[in-house]
Amino acid sequence: DASQEQDYLGRFLPAGYEAPKVADRTLYTETISMTEVAATQDGSSVSIPLDSVTTSKIVRFDYTRSDAELLPMIAYVKPSGALFVGISYCPPCEGEGQRIETDGTLTCEACGTKRNLETNEGLSGACKLYPLDEVPATVGGDTIVVETSILDSWTAQPLDRPVG
Repeated sequence: DASQEQDYLGRFLPAGYEAPKVADRTLYTETISMTEVAATQDGSSVSIPLDSVTTSKIVRFDYTRSDAELLPMIAYVKPSGALFVGISYCPPCEGEGQRIETDGTLTCEACGTKRNLETNEGLSGACKLYPLDEVPATVGGDTIVVETSILDSWTAQPLDRPVG
């Protein structure tokens, strides 16, 4: 039942949030794996260079939470050119790696679940009712910034939906 997924899509986004536009419309004609980038953390935010995402199209970085837990993060350019920043974690399979496929999907490298690159809605696979958690991000000059308060309070989605 896809309606169960709707309760979790954008659950950390404030009302009216619009992802920053960082590129023109993007057509993916090849499979693109995540590029590892180093994040900069200060007391209230975590940031990565904007050009790492616009060049690589999809990146992975870690955020070290206040409880010392490492949180796998993802940032990519949606087909519309908007930025997606979120937690790179499939709750049922516990997969952290994603890739962009030529069929216009974001695909989990652990379980093969496919999600719509633009909307993050599940299309197929074991974790399709578990969208990646998108978090609000801002772009300041040449830097993508995420406030750490939301990351420190993040919890994985409950495993209360069907799998498969």
